[in-house]
Amino acid sequence: GEKTPGSGELYAQTDRSKALVLIAGFLENTFNKGTFDLRDKAVLAFDRTKADRLELVSGASTLTFTKSGDVDWSMTKPFAGRGDFGAIDGALAALTATQVQTFVAEDARDLKRYGLDTPALTITVGTGGKTASLMIGGEAGGTRYARNSQTGVIFTVGANLLADLKKGADEFRRKDLFDFRAFTGTRIELVRGGETLTLDKV
Repeated sequence: GEKTPGSGELYAQTDRSKALVLIAGFLENTFNKGTFDLRDKAVLAFDRTKADRLELVSGASTLTFTKSGDVDWSMTKPFAGRGDFGAIDGALAALTATQVQTFVAEDARDLKRYGLDTPALTITVGTGGKTASLMIGGEAGGTRYARNSQTGVIFTVGANLLADLKKGADEFRRKDLFDFRAFTGTRIELVRGGETLTLDKV
């Protein structure tokens, strides 16, 4: 019911009793929800810890990464190379953290209207034998239209998601010169001209 004067508590009554009671005012915000508040707003539903494949397609450019073990990512397209775990995991984290800003159409047929017939970026995530894709389309007043393969619903996302994921191959490539770490190395040899300096860890 209405709020009480001064205290902000709410009048309430159950369907089993005619007794009038007072309940805490914050319960109004707890239960007074619209359809948007109660909908799942994840842009792409997947288990980040189980992701073993990531593909980013933008126009004629395709970047593909595969994972072996817990942290070893490899780039397979456009060339073979070592993947940067931090950069790739960061892309997956951006996907899981991003939420729908507005729901636009439940079952849209005209994808061209939203720039989804030729997406600015298509992201595909593989987990085991399953895949899920997200298409990011045209601009929508500071946001971007998007659609995933799981629901087919068209919604908007922050434009920053496109900027975070639409990068060149070098951004996702591992740049360490060597694989060892300071605490795992046991020997280092430095050669300069005719001089050799060798250091062994004891």
